Amino acid sequence: CGGNGLAIFEINGNSNLDPVFKSLVPGGFYSDVVAEGSRMYVASQLSRGVRVFNISNAFEPRLEYSIDQQANSVGVAINTNMDLVVVDYDGKVKIYDMLYLPNVRSYPPPININSKLLSVSTLFGDDACVGAESGVYFLHTSPSRISSSEVASSLLIGGDVHDSEIIYKESEGKKYAFLAAGNKDLIVVDITDKDKPKIVKELALDGNARDLKIYGNYIFVVGDYDLNIVKMD
Repeated sequence: CGGNGLAIFEINGNSNLDPVFKSLVPGGFYSDVVAEGSRMYVASQLSRGVRVFNISNAFEPRLEYSIDQQANSVGVAINTNMDLVVVDYDGKVKIYDMLYLPNVRSYPPPININSKLLSVSTLFGDDACVGAESGVYFLHTSPSRISSSEVASSLLIGGDVHDSEIIYKESEGKKYAFLAAGNKDLIVVDITDKDKPKIVKELALDGNARDLKIYGNYIFVVGDYDLNIVKMD
């Protein structure tokens, strides 16, 4: 909820999927969230870093600790190596071994990108897509126990990439990044070879694309005023 905090809902298993309000975590400005087990990792702008809440009882989330409290964090994601990938608005990408939090600094050292960052998504252990103002960066994010992570490539999109999601199509043996690219709407990039990404589809939508979620063969894209539902072949 941005500056109003973070709302937690339970989605009932009925046909209407009626959301039931569970609780509100006050504070902000919260810009992204990811959950793993009984913990919720929340990217908090305004120099608050990442705040980690225990949500074993969703009615009463409890703040356990904060990570890099002076950072202007805007995106969080968890990869299959159980590393927490954090992006800061000022261009830093940090990787933390979740097994040792909160008593460990990011390792390897942060990746510095000369751009204002907006979002991050991951898939397999070394795949990360970092959204930025006017473009996107694809990273080799080695596990936090290994000392080399780097930018593999970038694309100048012309729109701000507010959100992304990576999928693997086993039938094709290919990986694709789906980008919610602001005024450039929905963009699909083939990142099978992260060093040579290729735009394979651009789809115009109503309003600027702000957020997206892939479920089955459908892409749900949130615009300024509408929810767009796109079917994948």
